[in-house]
Amino acid sequence: MIIDNGILKKVRDTDIVNGKFVIPESVTSIGNDAFRECIRLTEIKIPEGVTSIGVSAFDGCSSLTKIKIPEGITSIGSRAFSGCSSLTEIKIPENVTNIGKFAFSDCSSLTAIKIPEGVTSIRFGMFKGCSSLTEIKIPEGITRIEMGAFWGCSSLTEIKIPESVTNIGIRAFRECTSLTEIKIPEGITRIEMDAFSGCSSLTKIKIPKSVTSIGYSAFEGCSTLTEVKIPERVTSIGDNVFYDCRNLTKIKIPEKINDKVLEELYKQMLDINLDTNSKTELNVLMFGEEIERFERLKEKANFHLGEEYDKEMMD
Repeated sequence: MIIDNGILKKVRDTDIVNGKFVIPESVTSIGNDAFRECIRLTEIKIPEGVTSIGVSAFDGCSSLTKIKIPEGITSIGSRAFSGCSSLTEIKIPENVTNIGKFAFSDCSSLTAIKIPEGVTSIRFGMFKGCSSLTEIKIPEGITRIEMGAFWGCSSLTEIKIPESVTNIGIRAFRECTSLTEIKIPEGITRIEMDAFSGCSSLTKIKIPKSVTSIGYSAFEGCSTLTEVKIPERVTSIGDNVFYDCRNLTKIKIPEKINDKVLEELYKQMLDINLDTNSKTELNVLMFGEEIERFERLKEKANFHLGEEYDKEMMD
């Protein structure tokens, strides 16, 4: 064990007795890589005087099952608990205001976690690969859910995104295969690339009116999604947004829609029909010159033209 000016620099496997380790009271900070890959560590006690946990401090402690983080902790570094695959629960103190990238990634036995009120961002890959996570509480005040934050959280069935969130990153919820419903808050302007791709149990999603852009493969592989409405402010839509959405049978498009977006949706709906032999109904609230273009595609894709629409979807 190496301690320097209150910083616990390094603990070796040989310092661990019967899977347990007690950090001395003189320690005020757990340094970077301090317990990295201490695979014999099963339980640890952190003294109350410690205020920070460094980068990769417990990275790869695959046998760690129990840890109590003291109330004085204000910062948890990137990858601090990454790969702690036996850790089933952890309580983050309310004083914590900063949690780094990939902090809990691949904690594959972690079932529930609560994020403190003072945290404003769910960082890049923070819970990536937490395949047993079924419950997470995100507080109001969170403004960003960054790239890959919940990627591969395959046991997560529901999640409430606070209205304070203004950015959802690339692949944020990719392969959350048990997620059945999600509400995107008003104020989000972009649905990024792959944001919900592979969410194969997702049956319902409401895209807010504030959205102007839907990225590449945003909903690819959402194979149980049956209906979606495109907001009128959308001015760009990426390739393969609805690729392999084999049960998607209705897309609502408002009257005021960008021609480029309309053409991209034509192409993608044709792809769905050709790939799955399904009958996708494109319910477009538009008449005039556009009707001729719809008629040309109608025979191939069974597109539906009409001025009536589902009030519930349009609200």
